[in-house]
Amino acid sequence: MVNLIESLEDEYAYKRENKEPFFVVSVPIKDKLSITDAIEEFCSEEKFVGNDKIYSDEHKTKIAVSKKMKFSSLPPTLILNLKRFEYDMKTFTRFKLNDFFEFSDEIDLEKWLYHENNNQGNSTKYRLKGVLIHSGSAEAGHYYSYIRIND
Repeated sequence: MVNLIESLEDEYAYKRENKEPFFVVSVPIKDKLSITDAIEEFCSEEKFVGNDKIYSDEHKTKIAVSKKMKFSSLPPTLILNLKRFEYDMKTFTRFKLNDFFEFSDEIDLEKWLYHENNNQGNSTKYRLKGVLIHSGSAEAGHYYSYIRIND
């Protein structure tokens, strides 16, 4: 993954690319209907303005920036973790999201690929090979899986 951080202020030229290796991509699913919605949220732009501006050593001041995540390269096998467990700060308890969530047999990550880097010939398309399912509450339960073998 690459974190892209860019200035929102014309008077300050600022651009940073921070790479982060990953094995599993954990995507938020709260209030999302599908895997594409979840990946869209994961890669969405976040703005740091007002009191949230970041300090630039180069410019010796705080500046407004935008930050977004992109895939700098894609692995042969992609593992997505759906963030189904949340923590309620009012009740100090964990709970499980049991809302409807849809994923298709195939997904293309081209839209979320950082094109300034090459993808080393890997495809941006993935086909679903398996699903790991949690049955139970946020405090206890069991896992089982479905695996696709020979279609």
